[in-house]
Amino acid sequence: MDPVQLHRAGNVRLERTPEEISQIRELVGWPPKIDGFAFKTREQVDCAVGLREALKDLEGHCHFMSQDIDDARHLLCFLRARRFDVIKAEKMWRRAYEWRKKRDPRSVCAEYKGMSCSRSQNVAWWSDSRWQVDPLIDRYATGGPWGDDPDGSPCSISTMGRLYLNELLAARKDMYQLMMDFEIIKNEMSIAQMDYNTLRDGKIHTQATVIFDLTGVGLRLVHGPALTFFKEAIELSDAYYPDRMKIMLMCKAPKFVYALQKVVTVFMDEETKVCSSWRVR
Repeated sequence: MDPVQLHRAGNVRLERTPEEISQIRELVGWPPKIDGFAFKTREQVDCAVGLREALKDLEGHCHFMSQDIDDARHLLCFLRARRFDVIKAEKMWRRAYEWRKKRDPRSVCAEYKGMSCSRSQNVAWWSDSRWQVDPLIDRYATGGPWGDDPDGSPCSISTMGRLYLNELLAARKDMYQLMMDFEIIKNEMSIAQMDYNTLRDGKIHTQATVIFDLTGVGLRLVHGPALTFFKEAIELSDAYYPDRMKIMLMCKAPKFVYALQKVVTVFMDEETKVCSSWRVR
């Protein structure tokens, strides 16, 4: 498949039905089950219970698809991002909750320029028949979902060598915000795919494998507005969609990418650096 078409290849809903929510919660269990894949030890389960108790005042308010207080998978992600320190995880959760109330990712997905949304059903679809992004993003911001890894977790791919980000950001005054909104949509879509895979496999999925094809990548990506954009996009994922990356695989990487890896980690939270897994080929 042409990489330009990859971000139109998915067909996953950005909302879950009550039946799907019940199925996922039953699969995960409460207290969560030790499955050896997501929850691996009794100590991790105890941390999830402790975090849920610390967030008791948010009952009935925090039920976003990407941050559901009654879904132990989301508690687990925040705990892993803070190395199972319940106090730090609680602080991180509350910060993400306030951001979601203010930013409302669901509205971003529904109102993103060019995106079709069935408002009567409150369902947005990412598919080739209804997903119509801005023509410039459609042409240059390549990548998107691309199957599953051997464990059944979602994979996504980005062909960075085709991305002339500084030129793209300079094309229109509103392009920077459109691209940041696109980052929110991609994060929401990744979690929607994890929900789908969880229901499909009967196994908890909380992370995705990310593949970067760096063929043709040059230093144009590490200066000017592009560097500012990457910094903000990394901070967004790090703070509000924590520990959703299983592994980052960089393919066909030029030598300077090893230095770029060090630049990227500067923008990452210290706890995230410890938990991150990079592979450069």
